[in-house]
Amino acid sequence: MKKMALLLTMIAFCSCLNAQITDKLGCVTLEEPCSFSFLNGTAQKAMRGYSTLPLDKLNTKIRTAVIIIHGNRRNAKEYFETVAGVAEANNLLGTTVVIAPHFICNEDNPDGGSLYWTCSGWKDGGPAINDATVYSFTIIDSIIEILRVYFPGIKAITVTGHSAGGQFAQRYAASNTVDTESLGISMRYVVANPSSYLYLDTKRLKKTARCTDENDCPLTAESFEFPYWNADSSEKCTKYNHYKYGLEHRGGCYIGPYVTDGQIRSRYISRKVVYLLGNRDNSRESHYDELDKSCPGDAQGPYMGHDEHPFRLQRGLTFYHYITDIFSAPHTLKIVPGCMHDEACMYRSKEALPVVFQLD
Repeated sequence: MKKMALLLTMIAFCSCLNAQITDKLGCVTLEEPCSFSFLNGTAQKAMRGYSTLPLDKLNTKIRTAVIIIHGNRRNAKEYFETVAGVAEANNLLGTTVVIAPHFICNEDNPDGGSLYWTCSGWKDGGPAINDATVYSFTIIDSIIEILRVYFPGIKAITVTGHSAGGQFAQRYAASNTVDTESLGISMRYVVANPSSYLYLDTKRLKKTARCTDENDCPLTAESFEFPYWNADSSEKCTKYNHYKYGLEHRGGCYIGPYVTDGQIRSRYISRKVVYLLGNRDNSRESHYDELDKSCPGDAQGPYMGHDEHPFRLQRGLTFYHYITDIFSAPHTLKIVPGCMHDEACMYRSKEALPVVFQLD
């Protein structure tokens, strides 16, 4: 009961103001989707987003929750509408709640009452600019706790994101300590088309290794080596293993120096992670302008020559081989045919449906 009282104090308001999908979302049918807001941190600033159901009302019918993290454009509403639309089309809204937190940054002209981050820091679990006690990953911790209290019948929680949201979901999977598996709630992380991944040691792909696409990626544990071959080159890629790309220099982050590298490795390897990759997210036509072209980012894929960069598909395939071949992680890879760097294409696919909503 103390926990319930704490959450009631924390939630400032959670109003299903309107709904764009249908009234099945638990809101009246108008032009805007359901919205929520709750207070967090010592400064008690508001975190806002979208939800198919009120988050401050007891609901015993819900069995599955999907927390969807938006991409670099911070278009949480579009992500919400896509995933909620998939749930509705497959008659899942009666037992599923879809939640899309909206991480705003200093470029979004935030009001004085809202939490906001730097436009890169929110992706990595960084602290809010106006309240250093609240990390972006802390918000997901709070949502999971709300789900446990207000949706006591919950059996499965998925945290998923595409692009920058995929970066968020992957690093959150390695970082958080609120994973609910020990409580009998299936916790899954679905990582879709990120530009980079959090590596668990200093090994990276050899310069001579090849990975063209899902049909030609003959990588093994021996394809990775230490140190990264370009770390001491003229490009001065000495920070290739710093957080967010690796486990070094993570002070001031949610993941923090108080957790050992071994604990992070053990935690991430044991978690249920699915890598969802579009097989056409591998060209200059696929949002190449938003691709991480830094040296630490390029270290995560096969060498492609001067001024060429490995695409997201190749980086994802490389990381999947790295985590399964070196660490024997029981993670899953799903290739989505026909999808470029497009969250709607990815989440509406038949490959995404069972893994995102835990129907498999």
